[in-house]
Amino acid sequence: MHPPINSAEHTQQTDILVRVTGGLGNQMFQYACAKALQLQTGANVKLDIQHSQWHARRPWQLDQFAVSLPVASFRDLNQFCSQPRAELKIKQLDWMAGKAQSSPIYRKLFRKLLKSNAVHPDRYCIKEAPENSKLLSTLDSPAYLDGYWQNEDYFKTQQNIIRQELTLQTLMSPSAAEFADKITMLECPISMHIRRGDYLSRKVKSMFQVMPMDYYDTAMRLLSSQNSTFVIFSDDMTWVKEKFYSSDYPLLFVDGVHSGVEDQRLLSMCHHHIIANSTFSWWGAWLGNAKDKKVVAPKHWGLSESVQHITQGIIPAEWIRV
Repeated sequence: MHPPINSAEHTQQTDILVRVTGGLGNQMFQYACAKALQLQTGANVKLDIQHSQWHARRPWQLDQFAVSLPVASFRDLNQFCSQPRAELKIKQLDWMAGKAQSSPIYRKLFRKLLKSNAVHPDRYCIKEAPENSKLLSTLDSPAYLDGYWQNEDYFKTQQNIIRQELTLQTLMSPSAAEFADKITMLECPISMHIRRGDYLSRKVKSMFQVMPMDYYDTAMRLLSSQNSTFVIFSDDMTWVKEKFYSSDYPLLFVDGVHSGVEDQRLLSMCHHHIIANSTFSWWGAWLGNAKDKKVVAPKHWGLSESVQHITQGIIPAEWIRV
C-alpha cells in the first residue's frame, strides 16, 4: 500500500514535486515522468496527490501498483507556496488526512475541508508545454511540475523500470481471472477500446470526440488475420454489442469486470491493440509485451486547441495512425 499523504517522513528536503490528477491513464503518465526524473537526476521526487486522493469519481489508483515514489505531505506542499499556510493549519491537514485513511466519515469531512483549504504550490512551477519537452532533462530543483506529460519521450530511456512499477499488484477478481484465461487461450487476441461515457457529456465533448465506427472498421481491417479475435473493452457495452451484433469478425466482449485497473491489465494481455483517444487504452497497449505488437491509434487525439497542444507527441513513432 502506498504511504498516505500525511507521511511523517520530513527529514529529506523535497527537490521536485509532481502534481497527480485525472483518471488512471493520466496518473500513469504523471508517475512515469516523475519516476524517470528521479532516476535520471537522483533528485528527491515526491507526488502531490491531494487532488486525486480524495476525489470521489477519479481517485488515486496507483497504490494498487508497484510504485515506489513517496507521496508528499502537506508540509512538503507548503514549502512550494509563495504564501505558506500557518504551521497549525498544516498540522491539522496532515492529522485529518491520516484519520481519513481509515474512516469513511473523516474521509467525507476531509473532502469538504480540502475544497477551501487545499494547498496550492505556486513557486518554482513548470507548466506542461511542448516547448518544455527537453527542459525536464536539464531541470534544476526545486521544481513543481504541473501537467499531464503525455509523451513517451519523457520516460522512454527508463521504460524497463517504468513497466515494473506500473505492474498491478492486486489479485484478479474471479470475473477478471475468467477473462484472462479466455484471452490466454486465443491464438491472436487484439484488444479494441471504445470509449463513450464521459466523452458524450456537454463538458467533455467539446474537447474529445467519440471515435467513429469508420476508425474501428479501418483498424480492424488493418490488424485482422485468419486466427485473430477482437477483444472489446468499453464503458458502454450495451451500445457496443448492438453496433457489432452482425460483425463478421470473431469477438470477445469483456463485460462485468467492474474495475478499470483490471480491464487495463486484461487489455495489456492482448497481442495487438486498437486504442481509443484515451490514455487508459494508451497505457494498456504500451504495457503489452508481445514481441510482434502492433498498435493502431487515432491520428487526431482531441478536438480543442488546448488538448491538441498538449497531446501532439502522445503517439509513439512506431504505432500506426488512422
